[in-house]
Amino acid sequence: MSQKEILISGIVKYLNLLSDERLREVYDFVRFLSIESVEDFSLMKGVEILSQESLREFLESEPDIYSYDDIKERNG
Repeated sequence: MSQKEILISGIVKYLNLLSDERLREVYDFVRFLSIESVEDFSLMKGVEILSQESLREFLESEPDIYSYDDIKERNG
């Protein structure tokens, strides 16, 4: 068994332990790592920026549910 096959086998064992949500994060990260061209990266960044912009109004209108008094540990 080659080193690559050993690594893949080990990774698959860990992946099987993850929740669907965490597995999706890993999938997205691996996809990011496999981007081969600057054009693909630029396209991906563009989609990311568009999604951030589309959520901006929602996130800014959400009320803050935590205050300074909720902090358990404070420096100073």
